[in-house]
Amino acid sequence: MASLNVMDLRQLSHLIAVSEHHSFSAAARALHTVQSNVSTHVAKLEKELGAALIDRHNMQPTAEGAAVLERARRIRTELQAITSDIESMRNEISGEVRIGCIGTTGRWLVTPLLSELDERFPLLRPVLVDATTATLVPRVLNGDLDMAIVNTPVPDAGINSEELFDEERILVVPIDHTLASV
Repeated sequence: MASLNVMDLRQLSHLIAVSEHHSFSAAARALHTVQSNVSTHVAKLEKELGAALIDRHNMQPTAEGAAVLERARRIRTELQAITSDIESMRNEISGEVRIGCIGTTGRWLVTPLLSELDERFPLLRPVLVDATTATLVPRVLNGDLDMAIVNTPVPDAGINSEELFDEERILVVPIDHTLASV
C-alpha cells in the first residue's frame, strides 16, 4: 500500500489528465509537458498502488482507476479551494473557474463572457470545456466543472439552473423548395 509521502499530487493530476483526454499524448499537451513524463507519473502511481489504473487498450479507467480518480478529483477541488479561500479573504475573487459550454452557444457567448469575467474579476482564470449537455451536467454534479451553459431542460434535479435566454429556431430552405410555401 502506498504511503502519502510517496504518492504525490503530480501523479494524481497526470492520471486525471489521461482520463479526461483519453490519451497520454493529449494529456501531455494539456499539461504542457512531454508524453514520457505523463506515462512515468501514471506508471509510478500504478506501481505504488499495486493496480493498473488505466486500461491501455481503450484508455478508460479500470475499476481501481475510477476509484482513485474520484478521490483525486476531490483532492484537486479541495486544493483549488484553498487558494480561492485565501483570495476571498482578501475580498478578491480569484483562482480557476471551470466552465462547460455547449458548442452551439459557445461560438457566440464565450467571447463576451470571457471579456466580462476579465473586466470584473481579473484574477480569475477561466478554463473552458466544450461538450454536450449530456456530458456537461454529470461533470458539474461530480465537481469536475464549476458551472456549465447547457440546453434546457436540464436532465438532473440535483442541478440548480437559471434560464439565461431563449433561442429562436428557424427553418431555412431554398426558395423553390416545397416547404418554402408552408
